[in-house]
Amino acid sequence: MNSFSQKIEQIAINQLGKKDFFLLQNEINVIPKLIFPNEPIEGMLKCNSNYKTGLLIATNKRILFIENQTIHGLNVYEFSFSEIDNLSFNPNTEFGNIIIRIKNRVELFENINSEKGYSFSLLINTFLTSQKIDKQFQSSKGSFSGIPKAEKVDLEGIQENKVNTLYKKRVKYAIIFSIVLILVIVKIINYSEYKNDLSTTSIPIEYNAQSNFNAIPPDNKKVLEFIAKVKKNYKVSYDDIEKTYWVYDRSNPVDVTKNGIFVYFGMTESNFWSRIKIQYFGDDWLFIKNYSFKIDNVVVDYQPTATIERDNKSGYVWEILDESPLENVQLDSIWRLLENCNNAKLRFRGDKYHNDKIITKNQLKSLKRMRALYEEAREIYGIKPKQY
Repeated sequence: MNSFSQKIEQIAINQLGKKDFFLLQNEINVIPKLIFPNEPIEGMLKCNSNYKTGLLIATNKRILFIENQTIHGLNVYEFSFSEIDNLSFNPNTEFGNIIIRIKNRVELFENINSEKGYSFSLLINTFLTSQKIDKQFQSSKGSFSGIPKAEKVDLEGIQENKVNTLYKKRVKYAIIFSIVLILVIVKIINYSEYKNDLSTTSIPIEYNAQSNFNAIPPDNKKVLEFIAKVKKNYKVSYDDIEKTYWVYDRSNPVDVTKNGIFVYFGMTESNFWSRIKIQYFGDDWLFIKNYSFKIDNVVVDYQPTATIERDNKSGYVWEILDESPLENVQLDSIWRLLENCNNAKLRFRGDKYHNDKIITKNQLKSLKRMRALYEEAREIYGIKPKQY
């Protein structure tokens, strides 16, 4: 067991207690595959959802619910803080419920210890409040540049009242912002200590190589040698206008007639970045909305952020998602899970229908090779870790 897994086990024992720790052992064991070593765990809860026992986890960025399906393995659900409208805890004597409101739906988690549930909801609402205040200050930037003037009639009392009201609002926002700022600073200090504790972990961390990634200036000779080596061992095309090499594993398809998930890279003399393509090809339109991955005994649902491109020809249709894992924690987590699994299946979910495809052994090996290439490129290009 590596230091990262040991750290998570210790957090789980502290947060859950030994009884629930042993009860949720399967869920705890999969956590290192779902989060980054520098993504601190803020809280854990044992709870029920739809009559199934599971583990609710909060990091500094999102909430995860890992549900044990017993026969069918584990299901994993993700709720990003940016998507959550509201989270509340409703105590009922010794136990209570957490309700998460996300756009047009409500997620209910039941049978939660009241003391732990209250602390968990307070923690999450601290993050949510911080995000909302940040958005308010961004959207209202410059709106306090002046105070509305009263008409030149005998309304001095009304004008004074408006000024006092606006002043009180400023003071109120300032107090709230100060409190949140203090909480955030405390979290940053704790996060720095947590990150230092995990500095020796060997689990891969995603790196942002595409835009403003603060890379160390690369050794041009090493980069050119690396490009030359890549051209020998991988399929490479060159865009002479953008001066970009596009790098594919030799097993990756050259057309749209293959189903599955594939990784490819963009590469210049000063930059290197990754892309992931999820590709459906068949006789019937699905009008894909999202995807589900069955990875060994773990089920992960994925809602894409990019547009799914669709086209057809000669009686066949294809629907393709092309997205960067550099800006998406969950997409990179799926890549990491797939490269280390034994068996995997991909479900393309449409409006009314779905289609299941096996992710082949060759595709899984390709994902592993492309990760290895990316790790090598990180050293050559001097790419620094992306912070989540």
